[in-house]
Amino acid sequence: MEENKKKIGERGDYLNGSFAERAVNIQPDKERIRKYDPAVKTRKRDIQKEILWVGFFLLIGLFLLNYGFVWWSLIAWVPFLFKVLTLYMTIKIKPETPYQQGLLVSAMIAQTHPLKIVILGCVNTNDEKPGIWGAKCMTVDQLPGHELRVGEKVPCAALFSGMMPFAGIYTDILPHPLVWGTDDKRIIQEATEAIDPEEWKRLEKIVPVVLSHKNSEKKPGKEELVYFDSDLKERTMNEISEGIYPKEVMKDLFWAFIGEEYESYEEFVAEVDAYNKEINKTYQSGDWNPEEVLVYAKKFYVDYTRWNAEIEDEEDMNLTMEANNGKYFTAGEILWKIHNSVVEDLDEDDKHFFEGLTLYTGTDRQADGPIYQLNVGS
Repeated sequence: MEENKKKIGERGDYLNGSFAERAVNIQPDKERIRKYDPAVKTRKRDIQKEILWVGFFLLIGLFLLNYGFVWWSLIAWVPFLFKVLTLYMTIKIKPETPYQQGLLVSAMIAQTHPLKIVILGCVNTNDEKPGIWGAKCMTVDQLPGHELRVGEKVPCAALFSGMMPFAGIYTDILPHPLVWGTDDKRIIQEATEAIDPEEWKRLEKIVPVVLSHKNSEKKPGKEELVYFDSDLKERTMNEISEGIYPKEVMKDLFWAFIGEEYESYEEFVAEVDAYNKEINKTYQSGDWNPEEVLVYAKKFYVDYTRWNAEIEDEEDMNLTMEANNGKYFTAGEILWKIHNSVVEDLDEDDKHFFEGLTLYTGTDRQADGPIYQLNVGS
């Protein structure tokens, strides 16, 4: 079997727009995968299904074009292109890909009759965010090479799928026990040791919770993740969605969107500090920390209203904020960028006093980052 140059647990190769920071990095036995990994059969069915959909939409599109319904044919061409892309991605991810480039995650036998394992993985899409862990109980037919006892460690290769809107959280883990791809006990031992001992302890604590959870009672293949925070407290999807980003940002800070833009960040921060000392007699330097990380996102959006003299009414406006470091926003960066973006609109408006930001939690808007409402008063 060909040796992989990268060691087990090192950063993996590029796959679907990202890298596994702790990749499996092995060259698996393809025959063994075909024998033990049920995803091989699932992949074949998925490819066949996508081919049928591609053919169906192609025929509909050609039929409408043939009868002169050019615009109506778009009804078929749009899903046709989507299904072609889905088919390409399904074919691209080969049965051996998870074992080569997938993330190395921990799993443990939770029950022997029937045989069930609980898998644990960090489901954040951004490593800079507070840790959210996803765990799933999965029924497996066999684990050749493992001792079939509760508590047996089962290192797995995993791919992640789905994403929760705004929150940057994967919604599913697709695990592949390494023994499905290799019978080399040395590889299994190295993979087990490459996983942090604290992670194994964390998994051991939550196994009983996940095993008895309602999400684990669904039929095989339909199991859902159970989410935990870094303190191993179970979290619902709604709690995660609201908890990743603060609901209120800097609501107790004083500032006025008047004057000019500030080219210097340091000058702006000094002005905010001095302004608060003047307005709030109990304020002391350091009460507001401009370097505090408030929003763990590389991009977010800000809605605000301004007075439009031409239409003699308020007008809805919005900003796109991009983090300087591409990972997160500090308090100072947020206020500095908002000030420079809105001061021209709000300088002569009665409502130009900053009253914080409020997270938008509705479901009728989709974006690739959180949306905040800029609150201003007079």
